[in-house]
Amino acid sequence: MLIALLLPAIQVAREAARRMQCSNNVKQLALAAHNYHSAQDQIPGRCAGSQRNWSPFVLMLPFLEHSTRYDQAVQQNAGLTTFDANNLLFQSGYWNNAWWKEPLAAFICPSDGRNPPYFRNLTLTNYVYSEADWVTKGAANPGNLTGPFGTKAASTSDTTYGVPAEYSFASVIDGLSNTLFFSERVAGPRRWDYDYLVDNNIRGSICYRSCWNNKPSVLFATKGANGQYTNCTAYRFGGGCFANGMPPVSAFHTILPPNGPSGLLNFTTLSQYGSGDSASMLPPTSYHTGGVNAAWGDGSVSFINETIDTGDLTQWFRYTGNYKGASPFGVFGAIGTIADGETKIP
Repeated sequence: MLIALLLPAIQVAREAARRMQCSNNVKQLALAAHNYHSAQDQIPGRCAGSQRNWSPFVLMLPFLEHSTRYDQAVQQNAGLTTFDANNLLFQSGYWNNAWWKEPLAAFICPSDGRNPPYFRNLTLTNYVYSEADWVTKGAANPGNLTGPFGTKAASTSDTTYGVPAEYSFASVIDGLSNTLFFSERVAGPRRWDYDYLVDNNIRGSICYRSCWNNKPSVLFATKGANGQYTNCTAYRFGGGCFANGMPPVSAFHTILPPNGPSGLLNFTTLSQYGSGDSASMLPPTSYHTGGVNAAWGDGSVSFINETIDTGDLTQWFRYTGNYKGASPFGVFGAIGTIADGETKIP
């Protein structure tokens, strides 16, 4: 009887310790972003690298005590001089370089704690950068005007690729203490490849549904009981690779609430970035009870509850041509955006 009474308490204590370690991991990412800003006077943007598909995490490696890994990345990218927009993610040159592989403890949440055999052993990540309430038309399409890690479009076309944003902390008009930078995502228990195994668990899986032609409420309606999708086929697709900046791989949105359903239609054609069906909608997810850890722009960390106000999910997400004014997605949308002037309540 004593054992029966003690075991739940021990499990709770262990999870509390794991959540604290996770909180520290997220904080270290925020501090690395600050150190990068001190050195470059910019927030680390995505779409860096010769192929313009690095995540912000690659730029932050020297400030996470992984300078050697960063040097390998720079050296490897120097050999890839041809920009291939139709095959950006699947460049064979990437998969043969060790810096894409090898686990990094800084990107693993101990409550998830798995390091499954991803596609060619790519380094997974449980931590993701914010895309705010901005949904891009293609999986790696730039031009985010509301999130801190957005990119500048290379031309007036929203189907072209950009360069790292020249956002600085001064660009975050709403205040660093009011703007989310990083959060969590459960890594799907699968290889990040064409092994599209059906798994209807919301944590770690993505619903096969268009996010460009539907409002967020349509995706949210796929949330069923016991953390399962309903009326939607989902695939084990979370996590992926810390180095690739495409939203389905290493980003989250502040639209649907934490531990809500995720959506993406073109699983097998992610290289077709111009397709609206490549648009994704990705709330942060975790195995922590009731919510996720998240780091603010000032380096502080909060636990964001999955019951946070998300406003009116029947409104359209923000995108090029539809981004001015306050976020329609309540408090959660407000704490994602950098310069909309909303009142923000953590």
